[in-house]
Amino acid sequence: MKDNFEFKSPLKLSMWIKRLMYAHIIVSVLLILSISWEIKILWDFKNGTFSNQTDFITVLASAEEITINLSFLFISLFLGGGILIFKWIHRCNKNVRALGSKQMKFSPGWSVGWFFVPIANLFKPFHVMNEIWSASHSPNDWSANEKPKAILKWWILWIASNSVPQISSNLEEKAQTIDEFMKISFLNLGGEVLWIILCFAFIFIVTKISQAQIGQKETPN
Repeated sequence: MKDNFEFKSPLKLSMWIKRLMYAHIIVSVLLILSISWEIKILWDFKNGTFSNQTDFITVLASAEEITINLSFLFISLFLGGGILIFKWIHRCNKNVRALGSKQMKFSPGWSVGWFFVPIANLFKPFHVMNEIWSASHSPNDWSANEKPKAILKWWILWIASNSVPQISSNLEEKAQTIDEFMKISFLNLGGEVLWIILCFAFIFIVTKISQAQIGQKETPN
């Protein structure tokens, strides 16, 4: 199995992924500021700060426009960055095979493919990353290697942060009062905080796996 795969350094890809994650963090911080402004506007309206409803709608529309533009930027980073991340996962899966890992459960193709299979994408990618982590740190005995808590934390954050937009959208369809819209804004605020933590968690994983693979490659057989 080892002879069928060529080892290619994941460091360049990991460098670009880290830059992507930091860009995400910056956009999420800006979204937090924008959403916080929306909350303040809603709060001020609730407490009668605005002299009339027209002023309230105008100011709120300005805040929402900023949030929408930042959300489009966020989605662009998400979609464009996904290509880099999937390429990195695919390469890392090939690398551990080149390093000598055998009888792995996930092929290079399916290590990416499972992210796109409904229902299965709620748990299969977690196992994919566990396998890559273990094989990167111990290629010849990967199945016996202890599964890291870092992968579990990352996956919980991934599921949680990606659930927020759906929950928020469902609540927004039924929202009618200022209090309800404020609760949705606070939920979105929490979603951005989760995403920032998720980015740092993924930076840690990408760094550790990439460094482990380079270390294994440089270690004499």
